Amino acid sequence: MPPTPAATKPAASPAKPGETGADPIANEKMVWDLFRNRNYDGFAALLAPEFMEVEETGVYDKAASVKGVQTFDATKSELSDWKSVKLDDHAALVTYTVTTKGAPVEKAYHATVWGDRSGKWLGLFHQGTPAAKPK
Repeated sequence: MPPTPAATKPAASPAKPGETGADPIANEKMVWDLFRNRNYDGFAALLAPEFMEVEETGVYDKAASVKGVQTFDATKSELSDWKSVKLDDHAALVTYTVTTKGAPVEKAYHATVWGDRSGKWLGLFHQGTPAAKPK
């Protein structure tokens, strides 16, 4: 009996450094590596032209988001609580927690939607929400 097409299909290979893939957690970790290395052009290359970001201070387009990330030191942030959801074959959501000791907002919840645009996975939307302060 011949193997089924699914059995002969090669496994997806991981993305090369600097290239995104269908794993939104790997993509988001790549973004943070770019922040830590102050590679803002590399970060911009991972965002769709129509990228939008919602933060406590407002709504930002791609250019404003790239400018905004240049104002913080990502080396002091710890990332945790990673979760992802495949929305369909061309979109996925990742959520995680960012903790930055000593920052004005020490803990925040983040979510990014990644989408496949002609074979390249790009960030489409990001939201950062400060955690409520303990009572």
